[in-house]
Amino acid sequence: YFSAHWCGPCRQFTPELAKWYAAVKKEMGDKFEIVFCSGDRDAESLKGYYEEQKSKGGDWLALPFEKKDDLDGLFKVSGIPTFLIVDPDGNVVCKGGRALVNQHLSMPAIPFSDFPWAPSALQELDDPGEQDINDKPTMCLMLESVPIANQSEIMEKVKPIAEKWAKTGEIQFLVARQNNSASATIRAVCGLETVEKVSKTDRSEVSSARGAPKVVRSMSVDTPWLIILDCPEGGAKR
Repeated sequence: YFSAHWCGPCRQFTPELAKWYAAVKKEMGDKFEIVFCSGDRDAESLKGYYEEQKSKGGDWLALPFEKKDDLDGLFKVSGIPTFLIVDPDGNVVCKGGRALVNQHLSMPAIPFSDFPWAPSALQELDDPGEQDINDKPTMCLMLESVPIANQSEIMEKVKPIAEKWAKTGEIQFLVARQNNSASATIRAVCGLETVEKVSKTDRSEVSSARGAPKVVRSMSVDTPWLIILDCPEGGAKR
């Protein structure tokens, strides 16, 4: 778990991770462990943040301050918070560990005994930085305003296609089931209106900032979108 006290999103995610950690340890015991890799600027900050984590239930392992950067390069970590799932052989099986934690907490039926929890072919869109959007073509299924019952139906239809492509490793499939910063970013890059602004019943195009894609209005507030992203080297640029 790559994190630091000065990072606001890290401090927001840590209590959720601690809650999840307690549930995993209760079922799996010593078969699973978290290692905290600090991005703090000095040893005292690391110690204070680690104690804060423990007070919230995150009584996991931590690298000493002098060793804290050893794993950054090994796992090519470029931003925090980052939570990687690693199998017993040291292979990263899931870069989007934060999304996995949220998925487990919202759908506790997923058995912890299935460790190392290889990601589903149709992954939850959480943090683009964790999910290689800039590294490989990505199909984004945007369902933020679609009723939950309809979301499940749509996902079941898309899942076999996602599983087929997952075997090739050429295309990844992500689904946005709720409005968050990641889905808002993708909508902005593609020129789609944000969920809050989608209200027209026609399929018209309106002007947008000079040089940016035209803003396309949905047919209704609950219209699903399937977006294909193939970002150039260096990431998507608006």
